[in-house]
Amino acid sequence: MITVDEQEALSFAIELAVGQGINILDRSIQLFGDVDEAMLKRLDTGMSVLEKVGDGPITVKIESDGGDLYPGFAIAGRIRSSPCEVITEALGNCMSVAFLIFAAGDVRRARSPVVFMVHQIISELPAGKLTSIKASVAQINREHTAFVQFLSEMTGTDESVWTELVNRAEDTYLTVDKAFDLNLVTEVC
Repeated sequence: MITVDEQEALSFAIELAVGQGINILDRSIQLFGDVDEAMLKRLDTGMSVLEKVGDGPITVKIESDGGDLYPGFAIAGRIRSSPCEVITEALGNCMSVAFLIFAAGDVRRARSPVVFMVHQIISELPAGKLTSIKASVAQINREHTAFVQFLSEMTGTDESVWTELVNRAEDTYLTVDKAFDLNLVTEVC
């Protein structure tokens, strides 16, 4: 049972949510566009509201060419931490760090002609001392390892398969059927 103060706060959150791609009635959140801090805030707000109003599944609809790695990691972590079952649904492009966000779902749905794309982590090295450059390279390698390990953990597909796909010189594009074969997609709609 929620208190009057919690109910007022929840009503306010619901009003804000409606304009942010959060649908209370069908328990869904839209993640469209660039992966960034604003998307992270939108997802966290939406999930917090939906978790408060019920314990049914939450659907996170994704259409993104990617964006910033750290907010992407945070979004995936927030999805994984939900007490509710989370269904991720790819609606169009699901690329770069959005690929990782999609993988965070308990159930992962897609239908043709969704396009998945994964690639090596992109980063700019700082100018400066050799030790700073080496430290940056070491951090990029840790991020790469975390990315690949997360994909392996979520899909059950061997880490070596994801390493090979991510390490290609060119971007790796996957059809829905190929993503299903890799256990990235769990349901083809």
